[in-house]
Amino acid sequence: MLCLVGCDKTVPAALMALARVNKPAVVLYGGPMRAGRWRGDVVTVQQVWEAVGAVERGAASREELDELERHACPGPGTCAGQFTANTMAVALDCVGIAVIGDGLIPAEAGVEKAAAAERAGRLAASLAGKGPPARAFLDRRALLNAMAGVTATGGSSNALLHARDRTRRGRHADPP
Repeated sequence: MLCLVGCDKTVPAALMALARVNKPAVVLYGGPMRAGRWRGDVVTVQQVWEAVGAVERGAASREELDELERHACPGPGTCAGQFTANTMAVALDCVGIAVIGDGLIPAEAGVEKAAAAERAGRLAASLAGKGPPARAFLDRRALLNAMAGVTATGGSSNALLHARDRTRRGRHADPP
């Protein structure tokens, strides 16, 4: 099975579904968007969040916010930055159910992203019927490895909190 995911909600959803079916699988993350440019600076959705506060304080106009919004998210992919979605891509790599490094190739990277999709498809096909099932990648050791990777990359604490809760109770993603 090959699961295509693209945000912080679909990564854990795919892992839960894969744990339920427990068949050999590979997950391919759609990738982040590239950062935008506005008034000569690199901008991401982070600056948009900050600009919302500036508008509320009267330090910026609604027109400036609208202009920034149009430039901060210039194309396909998840928010540019080590926010929860891209953090979950790192977690996929660390768990071992994705081709390492392919998730963070930008969504619009054309040739590179197509090559990543081909690698994931070939790996999924080679695992069909004979590879380790999905739950083999979702045990305590794998979750601890993902927590270490998320921490090392300065990722979102959302990933760490969810994984910590599962490992603290001594459980993994087995179906009930």
